[in-house]
Amino acid sequence: KNWKVITSGRIPPDPTRLFNSKRMKDFLSELKKDKNYDYILLDATPIVGISDTIILSNMTDGVGILTSLENVKKDICKNAINKIIST
Repeated sequence: KNWKVITSGRIPPDPTRLFNSKRMKDFLSELKKDKNYDYILLDATPIVGISDTIILSNMTDGVGILTSLENVKKDICKNAINKIIST
């Protein structure tokens, strides 16, 4: 009842260009201004090795990193955090 989902639709030929576009920035800005939403969550690709998530992280108020404690080396998480901080 209190949950809205906007799906991504078709995979664009160049997601990085889409995420860097003025249209994407305007879209997220409009969602932030809309008083119908308390939180806006963006589900993105893994941050290590792909720049799309870094681009999106620069347009958000925060970033949450979900990881496995048993299957992911701690250095990978530290590198991901440093990547976010340095951009």
